[in-house]
Amino acid sequence: MRQLAFLKFLVYLAFDFIIMSIKRLIAFTLLLAFLAGTFSRLFVVADYYAFTSKYAKKCVNKARPAMHCNGKCQMMKKLKAEEKQESGSSEKKSETSHFNLICQVLQLKINAPANFDLSLKDIPFNKGTYSLDAEHGIFHPPRA
Repeated sequence: MRQLAFLKFLVYLAFDFIIMSIKRLIAFTLLLAFLAGTFSRLFVVADYYAFTSKYAKKCVNKARPAMHCNGKCQMMKKLKAEEKQESGSSEKKSETSHFNLICQVLQLKINAPANFDLSLKDIPFNKGTYSLDAEHGIFHPPRA
């Protein structure tokens, strides 16, 4: 009997370890995806500095060596293309989210009783401490 309980405990620990590992993997993957989206411009610049010779070969300003471009024009093209792609995807996301919100609002159904009536008499508050006296209120014009 004790062996069976111990075996169940080991299975529970193994299952718990697997679930925790999966949760950590998912969290790490989401964090990586978030950081990649946030620092995507940094990756393009790092790629430029890592492979400057490759960018310099594609440079459109080879005829003007006084500019010292060394492929920075190609890096800027990549940055602009990424920015354009990012702005296009954010517009699509906002349009989609507005569409989803409208769909959710249209599908909203309020299930209230037929005799449901909310009026001020149903709201409890202490009438002794509540005052709407304009003379002694907090908000008043400054005195000269």
